[in-house]
Amino acid sequence: MIFKKNIIIRTILMVVVILTITTLFAFVLQELNFRKENILLIYVIAVMITIIETKKFWVGFVTSILCVITFNFFFTEPQFTFIINDPNYLVSMVIFVIVSFIVGSLISKLQKQVIIAARNQKKVETLYSISKKLLNLHSIDNISKYEVKNIEKYLKRHVWIHIKNENTTNDYYDELFLDIKMYKQEIEWSLNTSQIGGHGENRFSNLPFKIFPLKISKGNIGTLIIDCTKGDLTTEEKQFVFLIMSNMTIAIEREMLSTKEEQARIEMENEKFKSSLLRSISHDIRTPLTSISAGSTILLDNKDQLDDETKQSILRDINMETEYMVNFVENLLNLTRIDENKLEINQKDEIIDDVLATVYQHVERRLGTHKLKILRTDDVLFIHVDAQLIIQVFVNLIDNAIKHTTSNSEITISYYQNNAETIFEIIDNGGGIKFKNLDDIFMDYTTKMIYNPDEKRGVGLGLSICKGIVEAHQGTISAENNKIGGATFKVTLPNKRKAAIYE
Repeated sequence: MIFKKNIIIRTILMVVVILTITTLFAFVLQELNFRKENILLIYVIAVMITIIETKKFWVGFVTSILCVITFNFFFTEPQFTFIINDPNYLVSMVIFVIVSFIVGSLISKLQKQVIIAARNQKKVETLYSISKKLLNLHSIDNISKYEVKNIEKYLKRHVWIHIKNENTTNDYYDELFLDIKMYKQEIEWSLNTSQIGGHGENRFSNLPFKIFPLKISKGNIGTLIIDCTKGDLTTEEKQFVFLIMSNMTIAIEREMLSTKEEQARIEMENEKFKSSLLRSISHDIRTPLTSISAGSTILLDNKDQLDDETKQSILRDINMETEYMVNFVENLLNLTRIDENKLEINQKDEIIDDVLATVYQHVERRLGTHKLKILRTDDVLFIHVDAQLIIQVFVNLIDNAIKHTTSNSEITISYYQNNAETIFEIIDNGGGIKFKNLDDIFMDYTTKMIYNPDEKRGVGLGLSICKGIVEAHQGTISAENNKIGGATFKVTLPNKRKAAIYE
């Protein structure tokens, strides 16, 4: 009430000031011997200024009447009276009022069009900004939260978005303004009928909010609820809401299609991986089993005809293939334990030289034309590890070097300690690693190149298992191409025994 009173007082003061300044200017023109008709036109400008400043047509019309009265009082004969003796002045004043009315009407309409144009521009800019942002948003959660903020910012009302996607229900709002459980029936009606309900509508008009269904091509996915405690939405506000809902549902449907496509792609990839893995495992098991079966058959059928050296050779082959099978099965078991976070680590202090001696015994028969050299230190160094698992790491790394390096390559194992770490380096000179991203070689199936699962023995699990075991010891493993034309694998393990000494 006080605000309206202040506006009225300000409007009256503005009219008085404009009218006073115009009249003073009219007196100046009169002194300069301007004709009365020209002086009257000055008051037309006063009416126009009044309408522009107050943005109210009726104020301009009242001002035009006051201008006529003022002009008659000060500038027509007899002066300083409201009597009009000359009919020409009367005609001029009537024309003045009509012209003022027409001009005021045109200015008022122009102002309204300017306001509408400004609102439309703001609306377009807002919608463009929202649409641009939606292109970069992913997940229904992010889209819904973003739209809640935008609608509330534009309408200055509370907003609630209720989404039903398959078997899940999610609600998005900035401020809790209703108990949605109390209105479950009304919301379900809007979802099922695709009709607007709530405040000011045919159904549930007594509700303090309005319910809009969110429609996609396959049906309704949810509802948009807008607080109407301050009054119903205007036509312009409804149009804005419909445009926002359109953009929102398009973004949600795009995200749903993208999610389904991604799920389908992942399922296809999983099937491909399963198929390739089974082929690889069957190949890796079949090859040594064939050798074992063939060797044992020869021994059984020809044990009396074969000399001792031939028998020893066949038995060595059987033993080597058996060891490969044992290592292969152990790798598979450890892989499943790592994936399920069930790998048990039984750590204790071990002498490094003893661990590497055991590694040498495991791989000696598989070296072939390769050479393995272990660079030992003069000191007796310890590591706090699960010896069986760490031995498997080194066996896998050396097996990998044997498989993927040129014949007659040399493989060297060196190690050293600093304050709290033990660093092992497995170095070869057999051609290096061909992958652009060397970190990829520690992913499952990488060394196998799964798209050619029958190419050579080895599923490509060895390096992945090495990474899992080393990280289970809170260590790190990395690979790089070295300067001697080969690859270097570096294994870093925390040296807890050494660290305890320095603490």
